[in-house]
Amino acid sequence: MMCKRYIGSVLIAVAFIILPSVVFAGKGSLSINVTIPSNLIISVEFGNGAGTNVIEAGGSGTMVLKVWNNGKTKATNVRASISSSSRTKGLNFPGYVDFGTILPGKSVSKSIRIAAGEELQSGSAGLNVVISDASGFRSEPVSTAVKFKGSSKPKLIVYDYGINDMNNNLKVEQKERIRLIVRVKNTGGGKAENVRVNMATGKYVTVCGSGISSFEVGDIRAGEYKDIKFNFYAEKKLKNGQKIPIDVEIFESRSEFNIVKGLDLVMGEKIKSSMDLKR
Repeated sequence: MMCKRYIGSVLIAVAFIILPSVVFAGKGSLSINVTIPSNLIISVEFGNGAGTNVIEAGGSGTMVLKVWNNGKTKATNVRASISSSSRTKGLNFPGYVDFGTILPGKSVSKSIRIAAGEELQSGSAGLNVVISDASGFRSEPVSTAVKFKGSSKPKLIVYDYGINDMNNNLKVEQKERIRLIVRVKNTGGGKAENVRVNMATGKYVTVCGSGISSFEVGDIRAGEYKDIKFNFYAEKKLKNGQKIPIDVEIFESRSEFNIVKGLDLVMGEKIKSSMDLKR
């Protein structure tokens, strides 16, 4: 008898050890709550609207994440965390997206926008997606590749500018003849055709030297630049501290690539030398 009681007590003790939690619902009854880990499955699809996973620089695409709950209990606070396997400047996407609660046997889909900056060159980047929820479930990373193509369009900018002046102090002073050099660069991926640059001056700025303020530049290939040399002087009515009104108007054979850029030139303030322009 003593041996049976002892064995029985041991068996009872073991039985209670393996139960995760015991809650008495009423006299003579009990309920057992067992936490079952989630079983979530994810699929990743990507497209740019044209049926491919290639984004052109300056464009965007959509990544669709679909999460299934393959378990027996609902999954709460479901979140997909998104990261890039390599540092790709100009590729923009959210770091996470929330799915909320997913019932057993059900799925939820979410779309996220992936944007490619105009500075992106042709290449690819890997994106990793990890699913987690409130139960502590965390999936293995699911990877997909996003490809991007450098833009085939030109992009003209005022890349840099500087001056040469008569007394070499690199300041614009009244009645002093100034040679202004403006560097126009094509930072896009396609050739800029039949480029023309106009130097538009405001009050109290006089064009001097040859008197030319409009320049036929021609074509500028991707990554190349052309320098515009413009001579002017500021009249006496422009005082130190006043802005010198000069705008650079850049025209291309296609009007959507035209730009206007005002220069930050101030009377009496030092300006970069034309010998130090960026290349």
